[in-house]
Amino acid sequence: MCCDYSNLYCATVGFSDIESSNTVGYNTDTITAKKFNMLAIPFEGVDGDGFKLNECFSGVNLTGTDSPFTADQIQFWNATLGGYENWFYYDVGDEYTGWWDAITGETLFEDQYENGLVVGKPFWYKAVGSTGSFDVTFYNPVD
Repeated sequence: MCCDYSNLYCATVGFSDIESSNTVGYNTDTITAKKFNMLAIPFEGVDGDGFKLNECFSGVNLTGTDSPFTADQIQFWNATLGGYENWFYYDVGDEYTGWWDAITGETLFEDQYENGLVVGKPFWYKAVGSTGSFDVTFYNPVD
């Protein structure tokens, strides 16, 4: 599992054997590499918070680099801005690994969205470095 927080949504990327864990619910989607895949968190977390990218959507099967052009990407609509927000997975083996603003490269996702993505808000995910397809499972672990 990607994390052991008792009140957050999490995702396992590349494997989905969570049926025997203590969860409130889960949903598995198949990701096609090098294409945009629409995903959304289908149910509310126990604490009411949304989906926190850096705590729950990182690691296995993700491609992180120092460039938004060669790293995995997430995009979602921001009605206030009237356009898509773009985030990329930065990972060059230092303490700054995580999802960062693809335009400025200066904002960590949780600094901009402290409570995470709103439940039900769709987002586009593009697995840039992967090949073929793989599963991603969103789940809500409980104590």
